Amino acid sequence: MNAAEHHQATDVEWDPTGRYVMSGVSLWKTKADTGYWQWSFQGKIIKRFNSPTFCQLRWRPRPASLLSKEQVDKIKKSLKKYTPAFEAKDRQRMNKASKVREMDEGRGQKSVTN
Repeated sequence: MNAAEHHQATDVEWDPTGRYVMSGVSLWKTKADTGYWQWSFQGKIIKRFNSPTFCQLRWRPRPASLLSKEQVDKIKKSLKKYTPAFEAKDRQRMNKASKVREMDEGRGQKSVTN
């Protein structure tokens, strides 16, 4: 975790997923350094946006699901059937990334894997 400060922040809002937080300096409260900063949940700054006319900070509401309740229930019931296949693919990717990292370390290079 990280501790950081947004000087003169007038608003703080978590996004609906809990992954991001925005802090803003509103034109309604102060006339200088207005804008917003976007942070990760870990406290790292992702974006800084300065605007002389920035007034309000709101996250866009999450839309209702496009799936019906029956479709959601069907997916939940069949999820166990697909889980082993997804886990196998995840293991393959992790093994491949590990091998690439080992080869790069052997060559004295830094590895960049996603």
